[in-house]
Amino acid sequence: MQNARRAHFGNGPGRAGGAEPGVSPVMNRRHCAIATLLITLGLHGAAALAQPATGGAAGTGTSGNGAATATPTPPTTSAVIAAPVTVPQTAYADPTGNIPVIKDFVTRNLTNLMLDAETAAQTNARNNLAAATMTAGAPASPTFLFEYGRQLNDAFVPRLDPKNNATIRQRLNIAIITAKVAYVADNVTLQATTIRLINDPAEPVMLWGLKAAQKQVPLILKVKTPGQKGPPPLLAAIVPAVFKHPSGPVFAEAYLALTAVDPLVYDELIKLWGNRLSQYQGKDAPDDPEVDGRPVFTLSTAEMWKTVLTTPAQQSKVMQMISDQISVAAQWADKTPAGDKHDQLVKLVIQCAGACSVLGTTTKNPALTTASAHASTLNIGTMTAGAKMQEEVNPIIAAIKTAFPDVQAPPVVGQPGVALQP
Repeated sequence: MQNARRAHFGNGPGRAGGAEPGVSPVMNRRHCAIATLLITLGLHGAAALAQPATGGAAGTGTSGNGAATATPTPPTTSAVIAAPVTVPQTAYADPTGNIPVIKDFVTRNLTNLMLDAETAAQTNARNNLAAATMTAGAPASPTFLFEYGRQLNDAFVPRLDPKNNATIRQRLNIAIITAKVAYVADNVTLQATTIRLINDPAEPVMLWGLKAAQKQVPLILKVKTPGQKGPPPLLAAIVPAVFKHPSGPVFAEAYLALTAVDPLVYDELIKLWGNRLSQYQGKDAPDDPEVDGRPVFTLSTAEMWKTVLTTPAQQSKVMQMISDQISVAAQWADKTPAGDKHDQLVKLVIQCAGACSVLGTTTKNPALTTASAHASTLNIGTMTAGAKMQEEVNPIIAAIKTAFPDVQAPPVVGQPGVALQP
């Protein structure tokens, strides 16, 4: 059963070797197109985003006698400087004794990273800063990664201050580096930078900020701050930022950032998923519905039910949301013409049914497992055209209601008399 469930949902973040963030397991074609766009912007620097740098000191010139004089020139990018490609091996061997060396590496490469007019130097700087986490083909020592992350964070945070007017390309490059370093560093030194990225007004930047948060959130939860009330700042930043950019790709990355088995994460995930569920009450289902299988997966694991969902109220809340999700997905699938969106809605139904089948085992409720059996094994490739999803999910919804009497009937989607757009 667990193997079948993994086939529906994937195995989690799915980062190759844990080295850097990649494509979410629920990513569809639209996600891939956006990811390709972001990578293109990061690797090559689209001209549309090559905004002129603002701020900076006035230039200098020379007088007739050769003395330097102030020249009232407009702000411009600085010239490319010589920057090391790698951190010296002495710094990897003894990070605490070579802090100035690490700082110099960061400072010089960051200078070139901020040069939008010098795309080759900017690309090299980004690659150098991201690759410095590795030495001799393996991740550097935890001591080095801690110091390196600290130096990056100290350098990035001021650059991301809105007062410094960093361009979107500059912020995007910082975000890509932060996400890649965070996945190798396995520490929380980049927390302040990540919070700024998550709160960035540009969706591509905040998407990479969410990727950077995915590895850090579980680590932050292990550090108990005396007197702390509510979630730590990084965790608290995610949901409000997503509400400002409520697209499918953003929800996908945020769902991945909120997968830790922890009561604080549960609270934030419920808020996030609840907002997304409300989007199904419009004139059409939201774009990228397949991403909504992720919270269903996260909240239906045996570990979650054993350690977090320990009260009847919590369990009923989760089952209410699963019941609502499988129902609205089925309703919209039956209303949506054949195509990618229809197929995603059907996949979401299958994912929810798979979760209910597992939960039947977890809660020792064979009736729920039996009711979910057929829908959880559906195959879009072999399904009969025009198959009705509501007929598939009605037994599951009834079994949920029987097992959890506090669960109410799911909502009815759409607006009567309003034609759906093809």
